[in-house]
Amino acid sequence: MKRWRKIFLILLTAVFACSMFGCVGIGGGGGFFGGGNKKQVVRYWLFCNTTELNKLKDAVNNDFYKQYDNIEISFEVATGDYYTKLLTWMSSGIEPDIFNMEPGEIYPFLNYDKLQPLDEWLNDGEGLEADDLWAINDLAYRYDGTEFNKGSMYAVIKDWTPDSMLVYNRKLMNAEQLAMLERGTPLTFEEFETLNSQLIKKSDGKYTQYGYLPGLGSGKELCQFIDNAGTCWFTSDGTPQFTDPTVAKAVETYYNVLKANEAHKLSTSSYVLFKSGNLAMTLTGRYAIAGYQLEDMDLGITYPPVLSQDITPSVYTTGCVALAMAKRSKVKDAAWKFIEWYTEYYGVLGAKEGYNFPGKQAYGEEYMLNMNGSTYVTDPKVLAINQIFYDAMGNTSIIERNKYCSQAEFETALLSYDSSYLGGNNYSLNKFTSDVQQLLARTVKNNK
Repeated sequence: MKRWRKIFLILLTAVFACSMFGCVGIGGGGGFFGGGNKKQVVRYWLFCNTTELNKLKDAVNNDFYKQYDNIEISFEVATGDYYTKLLTWMSSGIEPDIFNMEPGEIYPFLNYDKLQPLDEWLNDGEGLEADDLWAINDLAYRYDGTEFNKGSMYAVIKDWTPDSMLVYNRKLMNAEQLAMLERGTPLTFEEFETLNSQLIKKSDGKYTQYGYLPGLGSGKELCQFIDNAGTCWFTSDGTPQFTDPTVAKAVETYYNVLKANEAHKLSTSSYVLFKSGNLAMTLTGRYAIAGYQLEDMDLGITYPPVLSQDITPSVYTTGCVALAMAKRSKVKDAAWKFIEWYTEYYGVLGAKEGYNFPGKQAYGEEYMLNMNGSTYVTDPKVLAINQIFYDAMGNTSIIERNKYCSQAEFETALLSYDSSYLGGNNYSLNKFTSDVQQLLARTVKNNK
């Protein structure tokens, strides 16, 4: 009886895992166990929309399987809280083999030793090597247990871009405003606030032109303002410091600008407004310019505002979305083959599409900047935009990370209160920052 009970429990566990991951095999039978053809099944947990998933499936069918007919890729698309669910699955022992990872979310996975170091493949002298990747990959995903940019590599970026360059519509500016934006140094917070107010236009209480609206989430953009105030939103021991005067100034500047534009009432994408000529400025990356077909506009692109001119401007990257591998994967070599294929296949394709610079540096330079004799990009506007973002890569920093509070948790804390402040109702900025600080402090305490 005990033997049959054990067999039943094993089968029940397999059925549960299969139901969790969907067992979405493509390219011939296999499913969760690999089927009769004995293929190695590599489970990939990702976030994407249906169109992107279908393109990826087609690419795997038409290219990857021609090289590796003994491997099957099983896709599971994220629903709900991606990283919380992933960590929960890892605790239950049913994690996927590979998955998307971001710099602002990696700490818990490193702390719980859930990620497979990739050095044995990146340094084996075959295929994709560590030297093929941008230096940002080290800053984002190389970790020695104490600090980043040292130790083992835990992920390979798919593509990346400086995410928060200040992009503006030159046709909405007068000569004086353009001169200030294009003088070669970033706006100060004070100048940015003033320029925003000058560019806002209202008619009968309705906006006909916005000065500034966020291109990313308010939490990510607030981090950029704090970074360019020369400070951090956490102390070295992980304590939130919204009450610090410099942090408070960055928070005040950013939310004053959003409040002036009544950003909480916005019912459409800021990029749609930008393309229609109803928005003067936004913070964004290369991907949005391509994604919303903004290249043909008269764009200006510069660094985001700084607290004062004595601060060296930097532009952060929130994404650097990468592929990571589970430490307990039983198909690591097969999983690495998919990571390597993805970097190669989408390196060329992604660079030609021009959304982001691919993880493999040579492809970005060749196909997006026409280095090495390539003449793929012929439109001078597109080439100029690519060059600006490429030049900014040397001043790009990873969005601030805290081992006790992920970027998603930080944004959740902000979203709990920022609409209350932006909507007025006697909810002061001091009350807003105090509430966020307390919520973050509780989050940090609970995670320690």
